[in-house]
Order: sequence, then C-alpha cells, then structure tokens
Amino acid sequence: METGLDEYVDYDLHREAPHMKVATNPQTVKDDSRDLFGDDLIVPSLQRLKKKSLFIKAERGLPNEENSLYPMAVLDMVLPQYPKLKLEILADCNHYDMFFKESGAEKVATIIYGDRS
Repeated sequence: METGLDEYVDYDLHREAPHMKVATNPQTVKDDSRDLFGDDLIVPSLQRLKKKSLFIKAERGLPNEENSLYPMAVLDMVLPQYPKLKLEILADCNHYDMFFKESGAEKVATIIYGDRS
C-alpha cells in the first residue's frame, strides 16, 4: 500500500533512477508562496517574533541546483531586519533532503536539539 509520501514522490519525480528529475518549477514555487503567504502575513509575523527562532536553509535548491530556494544575497539584505531570526545552513543538503532523507532530517534535528550522540 502506498503512503502519501510515496504518492507525492511518484507525482513529483520524473524519469528513472539514477536520472530522476523533479517536476517542480522553482519559480512557480516562489510565485505560489508569495501569493499564498505574501508580505501581508510573513513580514508582520517576523516583526512580532518575541523569541529567537531558527531559519533553516538547505545549501542547495529544490532539484539540487546550486542556487538555493532562498538566495544568500537576498537573505543577507532581509535577515538583518528580523533580529530574532537565526540563520542555519544545512551543508550538502537540498530542499527535499532536509525533509525526506534520513541524513537531512538528522541534520535538522541536530540544529534544533544539538548533537545527542
């Protein structure tokens, strides 16, 4: 029986291993995010942060491209406006790895909870 994750991966990946390609268009993700969450929600929410909060960013983007979903040039300009946000970068990880690969999830957990080995 397929899980929701299996169905998602089947939908989102094309071709056969090891040459699989993500069907997601990064620009569409950015446009959709802006439409869904826009500055009317994100900016006021970030301005109201009362406690330090993590912004965990994968080093690489959606389909493993070098340019990540959140470019450093943009973050370098924007993050100083939100002093409660602490940027953490997941080295050698793409946007999907941090959620769907054990190694990525372990990196996220280590950032949040520290090294528990």
